[in-house]
Amino acid sequence: MNNLTVLTSPIKLSILLPSYNYKDGLMRILRHLEPCIQDDIEILIGDNSTNTEISEAIAPWLEKYPNKIRYSWNNPIKTPIENWNYLVDESTGEYVWMIHHDEYPESHHIVKELLKSLKVNPSVDIFLLHCHLTFAGGFFSRSHFNVKIRDWLIKRNPFYLLRRNVIGPTGILVARRSLYPRFDLKLIWLVDVDMYVRLFSKTSKWISCPHIAIYSEQERTTSLTRGLGGSIKNIRVEELGYLQKKMHSHDIWIGPYRGEGLTRKLLRSIETMIWYTYRFLTKTIASASYRLSLKK
Repeated sequence: MNNLTVLTSPIKLSILLPSYNYKDGLMRILRHLEPCIQDDIEILIGDNSTNTEISEAIAPWLEKYPNKIRYSWNNPIKTPIENWNYLVDESTGEYVWMIHHDEYPESHHIVKELLKSLKVNPSVDIFLLHCHLTFAGGFFSRSHFNVKIRDWLIKRNPFYLLRRNVIGPTGILVARRSLYPRFDLKLIWLVDVDMYVRLFSKTSKWISCPHIAIYSEQERTTSLTRGLGGSIKNIRVEELGYLQKKMHSHDIWIGPYRGEGLTRKLLRSIETMIWYTYRFLTKTIASASYRLSLKK
């Protein structure tokens, strides 16, 4: 089970599941997807685990769906970003949808809804779903960001994503495989938004699908974000400098640079105040609603 076997059926949607030592997360995704496993989708699993838990747990699924689920236990282990690129390269579908093991679909019928959107919008390159962040073991959730504002910001300037990831994790984005960029191996913190910016720079043919939602766990102690800890700020600054050179741009949202004017710095300061006020208020309201529901 170390190599992905090429499937021959015409595929509309490739669902990519990079995994690392989180069997329960992967199994949760598969249980949500199972009612919609059909001829025009494929599921590719890139397992970067240091143990055999996922390999053992996936065996019955491979036996039940030999032509729909493709599995690889990476040996030697790839970096997370190498694993993502590996899955993109191995996919054969017209569209790509990458869901990480700490994300999961809102319902068991989400794939049918997504396939319907893909088929009735054949000229569209990108479909943006809705992201919900979960807390307290999934009992409490809130919207990652307002969908209408998100869509307006992306249309105004995709570079804003390098300032604030208003999209969320890769599970929120479904894109045409022929346009789907490879992730930059030199990045860690901004690796997903860098890909988003390059993707939206290639096409204006995208639509929002707020009725299709993905949940994203926020409290796993073994997540990549938790692992980076206090180094995130320094990593982000270094990566923004790298992206300025890579993109040959000093767009206001890529960060400061030597000789930058006071007006741009002031605008970023105002944006920072608005951003954190928005995040505080939305989380407070969602938390209060959750506490009230417990008292009923």
